[in-house]
Amino acid sequence: MLKSKYTKIHSWLRKTFGLATKCESKNCKKVSTFYEYALKQGKEYCYKRANYLMLCRSCHTKYDEKKDTRIKKANFHRGRKRSEKTKQLMRLIALRKGTQPPPLTKEQKEKQRKRMKGNT
Repeated sequence: MLKSKYTKIHSWLRKTFGLATKCESKNCKKVSTFYEYALKQGKEYCYKRANYLMLCRSCHTKYDEKKDTRIKKANFHRGRKRSEKTKQLMRLIALRKGTQPPPLTKEQKEKQRKRMKGNT
C-alpha cells in the first residue's frame, strides 16, 4: 500500500463524509473523543465508504492489532530491568488504577526498611 494512496483515500473520506464522529464498535467503552476511519478487515483500500468503519482510537488499535503483535509487545517488556524510580512510579500508577502492584523483592523490602529507619 502506497502512503500517498492511503493519504488520498483518507482525505477523500474526510472531505466527502466529514470527520469520523462516533465509534461503530459494539465493544466500545465510549471513553474516547477522538475518532478516525479504519479499513474493514478483508477489504481493499478504495473510494468506497462501505469499506471503512468509524472507530475511536482505542477500538481502532484493537481492531487492527493481531494476537501475535500483542504477544510480541508483552514479551518485549517482560524481564526488562527498570530503575527504582520507574518501579516506584509503576506502583503508584497501579494503586491509582486499583490493581495490585507487583510484590516487592527481598532486596526492595530491605531497602524500604532502611529508608524508614533513617526517616524516623
